[in-house]
Amino acid sequence: MSIRARHFLFVAGVAAALSASIARGQALDATFNYQGRIEVNGSAPTGLYDMTFRLFDAPTGGNQVGFAGFGNVQVNDGLFNLPVNFGDAAFTPGQSRWVEIAVRAPADPAYTTLSGRQKLNATPFASVSRFPWTPGANGLTATFNGNFVGINRQNALSGNEVFGIRTNFGGTNYGGMYIQTDSAQGKPFYGYNTGNTNTAWTYLDGASGSWRLFLGGDRLTVTGTGDTGIGTTTPGAKLDVAGDLRISADGTLRFPDRMVAEYGFFRNEFETKFSAGIFSFESPNIILGNFEYSAFGGGVVTGKVIADSATGGFIGGGGSYRSFQGVPIVGFQTIYDNFGTIAGGSSNTVGTNDGDPFTQTGGTVSGGLQNIASGAYATVPGGELNHANGDYAFAAGRRAKANGPGMFVLSDSNDFDFGGTGSNAMFARFTNGYFFYTGVNGSGVPNAGARLLAGSGSWTSLSDAASKHAFEPVDALEILDKVASMPVQRWSYKSQDAAVRHIGPTAQDFHAAFGVGDDPKGITTVDADGVALAAIQGLNAKVEAQARTIDAQNALIESQRRAIEELARRLEAIERNAD
Repeated sequence: MSIRARHFLFVAGVAAALSASIARGQALDATFNYQGRIEVNGSAPTGLYDMTFRLFDAPTGGNQVGFAGFGNVQVNDGLFNLPVNFGDAAFTPGQSRWVEIAVRAPADPAYTTLSGRQKLNATPFASVSRFPWTPGANGLTATFNGNFVGINRQNALSGNEVFGIRTNFGGTNYGGMYIQTDSAQGKPFYGYNTGNTNTAWTYLDGASGSWRLFLGGDRLTVTGTGDTGIGTTTPGAKLDVAGDLRISADGTLRFPDRMVAEYGFFRNEFETKFSAGIFSFESPNIILGNFEYSAFGGGVVTGKVIADSATGGFIGGGGSYRSFQGVPIVGFQTIYDNFGTIAGGSSNTVGTNDGDPFTQTGGTVSGGLQNIASGAYATVPGGELNHANGDYAFAAGRRAKANGPGMFVLSDSNDFDFGGTGSNAMFARFTNGYFFYTGVNGSGVPNAGARLLAGSGSWTSLSDAASKHAFEPVDALEILDKVASMPVQRWSYKSQDAAVRHIGPTAQDFHAAFGVGDDPKGITTVDADGVALAAIQGLNAKVEAQARTIDAQNALIESQRRAIEELARRLEAIERNAD
């Protein structure tokens, strides 16, 4: 498939305005609007396409500095429009950037990279002067003194001096804003006060190095290491709640202040830019940035990672301890691609760590240890060291390796890798045999089926007399005659190469001759074997009858020979007497 594109780039920015009385700078958003047009095989398509945008620091080669992926992008008559955001860190002042785009239709196995990277040209933004204001018509002045900026003031504040804006309001309105340094330990704060009775502020505790929110007491504390406490000034974890935690106002999800294991629930972590994420139970879990609609189901003393940009992932539980935030290690439950699922177990992986969450989507590992489902929509139901590396592959048991697309591999408990080559094939290893049952009695005991016993190369069909009824004798000679008259030909299956040849009757001729079995288009081995044995019996009966006839004829011939000999002697005697 040939895909071409035309590019239209629109960058939206925000400029800071400066008037005589107000100077205000507004942060710029890193998102830009990308509009393009694609052609597929020379025509403008309409439909859904997956697209990836990679940002480089050179027109060819170079280093990738950003990535954005989009699934199910609506394209109308070849046109599409996307809000692209590579993040603030992707752009460096004075350095150019180039975008490389790849596209695929839902039915395509891989992306098509569009030829030629597109350069992003910077748009100049207005900026606020970093120097202090000058006097204006309204009398506003500013003074710059080292790191201090003052209005109508040149000297910095003293240690016990209060500086701020105080206004008087009646009723329940807000009143006053002030900044203050207080005590030798240094506790600068920013607060509110109404009527000298209701006081609230935030302050930095110089003694402990923590930032606190005060409202009739210290209610919220953030330490210098990032630990956050609600109801405690000495948090011991990233979120430490002294008391009950309610997720909703009606208490539908409520977590009491008790620990099932060390750290309990409070070692879970949501990281940046997530939506519709869910945590449950106790574990050091991680959902990394830029994922959507992902969930963790729980586990105790666990480690789980849904990688950056992966959407729709679910990890149900299990795992092991992690040592570094955001970096998967042995023991982690890890999902790298979109819509992956890990239901439990430990050290399991879904998808591939290639930085693109759209390549191997929809993989599933139900549980077990060190299992990998790296193919798109591949499945490992459990077990140990099983790998479903092909797309739509299935691997189960111990050390089953489904390396091709559509492969189905089952292995037993032997501690050896097992699999095969090719695609869309089934491989099974059970060294103590295979047992297939197609019927059970009223107690559930199997009473029909076939077996491939250990070390054997042929199937054993059920033929126990106790499993049979409605016996009837057969006319072996009649069966022999039908076999003799039934067409037996050399032929090939249409599903095989014409060079592969077989010999035998068709199912229609077989059923017309003998009327056995329940499949008019197939011949079971038990029926074919039975007909062959009956024909052999008929042939044997015919041979024995012929043998008896031959014996009788030989006896008659012998009798006649003796009679002839006797007549010859008599004739010879008569002739002698005549002489």
